[in-house]
Amino acid sequence: RPEAVVVEGPGGRDELPADAVFLLTGYHPDADLFRRAGIRVDEETLKPDHDPSTLESNVPGLYLAGSVVSGRETSRIFIENGRFHGEMIVKAIVHSMREC
Repeated sequence: RPEAVVVEGPGGRDELPADAVFLLTGYHPDADLFRRAGIRVDEETLKPDHDPSTLESNVPGLYLAGSVVSGRETSRIFIENGRFHGEMIVKAIVHSMREC
């Protein structure tokens, strides 16, 4: 358990008292990457076009998982609800293979 966190910045080095430390790196969706892949993007929300039941994008065979499906609303997807995305995608792929 930490007693303090050392922070270095332009103003020098500071030691801040702390009972706990959380590493949160942040995330910003890369809408340009989606567009280059052919995925349609809502310009206001930056949400990629996808089927929420399968997580398949508008590009057949290209699936999306994690907070990326929320666009600018990155706080909607966490480990608690995003951890099922892989399972959803695998089920969708298996289902599509059975239809072939």
